[in-house]
Amino acid sequence: MRIKGVSPQPWQLGWLVRSPKTMIAMLLGLYFLVAIGFHFRIRQIPQPHQLQDPTHGVALPNAAQSFLDPTDPKQAVHRNLDQFITVGGVIYRPGVHYNCTKQNGNSITIPRLPTFIIVGVQKGGTSALNALLSKHRRIMKPAYFEPHFFDQHPAIIKQKTVQKVHALEGKEKLRLDDAAAVVKGGVHTYQTPPLVCDLRETYASSCFYKGQVMHYPAMLTYEKTPAYILTEGAPTTIKTIAPWTKIIVSLRNPVDRAFSNFKMMLSRAKNPSNKTFEDVLSKDLAALRHHGFSVPDNEPFPKVELDEKQLKNRRWKFQNYIYRSIYVDQLRPWLEKYKVGENLLIVRYERLNSHPDVVLRDILEFLQIPDHAFRYKEMVKSYSPTFWKTSAGSNATSAAGASAARKLTFRSETRAYLKRLFEPYNQQLAELLGESEWKDIWNGTERY
Repeated sequence: MRIKGVSPQPWQLGWLVRSPKTMIAMLLGLYFLVAIGFHFRIRQIPQPHQLQDPTHGVALPNAAQSFLDPTDPKQAVHRNLDQFITVGGVIYRPGVHYNCTKQNGNSITIPRLPTFIIVGVQKGGTSALNALLSKHRRIMKPAYFEPHFFDQHPAIIKQKTVQKVHALEGKEKLRLDDAAAVVKGGVHTYQTPPLVCDLRETYASSCFYKGQVMHYPAMLTYEKTPAYILTEGAPTTIKTIAPWTKIIVSLRNPVDRAFSNFKMMLSRAKNPSNKTFEDVLSKDLAALRHHGFSVPDNEPFPKVELDEKQLKNRRWKFQNYIYRSIYVDQLRPWLEKYKVGENLLIVRYERLNSHPDVVLRDILEFLQIPDHAFRYKEMVKSYSPTFWKTSAGSNATSAAGASAARKLTFRSETRAYLKRLFEPYNQQLAELLGESEWKDIWNGTERY
């Protein structure tokens, strides 16, 4: 019995079943909904009969404009392939890009990943980019916040390179430095397919959700590791292991970046020292002078001498706040392997902060993916002061460090000196990129 104005309970819906006309209408409606959905879905799936000619590339009729080049069957499949397809007698599977033979003789399939890598710079807005791009429905996060494969995992690359070079050249011993040179220089021994296959498998399995990538081939993959931009040989290694990958770099006012970098490191310390920003800069300047970099004299803080251990520090660039803001020196090796606008995009932190929607649309256009799946309203709401403090701020990991970071001061004479130091390097950066928009862009007093 139904009472007017009261919704029927689940156990009171038997009247629907007892009404044949209602049931028929419901079934017909369901049938049409399924048919319409299948119609629109099938239009986005490439059909086998359209891909039978192995003599030329075939454009697939889906939204991403996937493309096959059957003349190179082992490396021809685009990640957006949605079904099993046979072309020229070769079976292509979703997610497959590279079928290769490992050094042990096993044949394996490696997913085509990542689509892009954010390689730097530290405290330049990379965490903000990571948080925003991850909101896109077609972009899949990596297994780790920062995988560090190409900077903290060089031992893996070196070890495999040593094994390969040893096997080919018959050397009894080969130092890791020699292996690093092979990786850096792209010697023919490094380019051998078995070694590349091993490295791709290690990279895919250790840094990404390999199973999900294979299961959802239309998803784009990426990773973010700001240390890559400083890692010697990283452009060559990445270009060899993942030649399809595009590179994104985010740059920030070098003075603000250096100070933000110091605040971050201080905030992470469980027992923060009493060192000021100027104390650290004194050592940074001494290291730069030792390694031949031009820096102005008459700094507004005492000069220091480095001890022997500091002079021999091979990772000094990673620990030097000033050097990490000299972008022209870091970008030169990347421009030897990548071309701006084609497979390398450089964005400005300040523009990302003030016009996030414009920058993100530029990135999506650069990646050649539709932006209709991006929830811009949610993205705009995310751009609050709290968002920027957590994404591009101190990233504190200890209460003591956070308290010390908040009390930091930045002397005006120190800022003026650093601005004078970075001016010639910023000018060289504009000349290197050959774009007028980079000329005199940080001559103001931006503080973010």
